[in-house]
Amino acid sequence: MNISFFILLFGVLSLKCSAQFGIKGHLGASYIEHLSTGLTLSMGRHHSVSFLYGSNFFINSSDFSNAFLQYDFTVPGWKVEKLMPRFGIKGGNSLYTNEYYRWKVISLIPFFGVNRLLAERWDLLVEAGAAYSFEQSVERISQGDIGHYRQWLPEIKAAITYTIFTKSRR
Repeated sequence: MNISFFILLFGVLSLKCSAQFGIKGHLGASYIEHLSTGLTLSMGRHHSVSFLYGSNFFINSSDFSNAFLQYDFTVPGWKVEKLMPRFGIKGGNSLYTNEYYRWKVISLIPFFGVNRLLAERWDLLVEAGAAYSFEQSVERISQGDIGHYRQWLPEIKAAITYTIFTKSRR
C-alpha cells in the first residue's frame, strides 16, 4: 500500500498545471468516512488531490477511523447551470469495530460527483460511488455472530470546501 500511495502521489503531482495552484480545507460527511476533514491540493482548474481523515466525530478513533488519499478530475466544458461534474478515485486504510469484530481493511472507491460554487471561497461537493474493501486483519472481540467485512459497500458523501490559498501562474 505504501508503494502504491507514493506512485499515485508522484504521478498526480507530476501533471503539468498551467492555471492555478490552490489549497482547500475540507469538511464532509459520508457513509464510509462518517465525519471527515482534510486538505485538498488543486493543481490547475481540473485536477486535485485530497488527504482525508474520517472518524465518528473523532471520539473513540481506536474503534473507527480511516485515512484516504483521493484524486479527482473536474470535467472541463460539462458545466450545467452552476454544477460541475467530476469523477475520481480514493483509497486508503479503515478500522471498523462492531460488537463482535475489529477489522482493518483497505478500501478503493471510484466515484462520480458534482461541485457547486456557493460563494467566492466556498464549494459544495456531492459524491457517489462503490467501495471495494480488502480485509487486512480481523480481531474477534466477543463470541456471537460469525462474519466478514462487506466486500462491496455504497459510498455517498457531501462536503464543504473552503479555499485557503490560490496562486495564479502567469
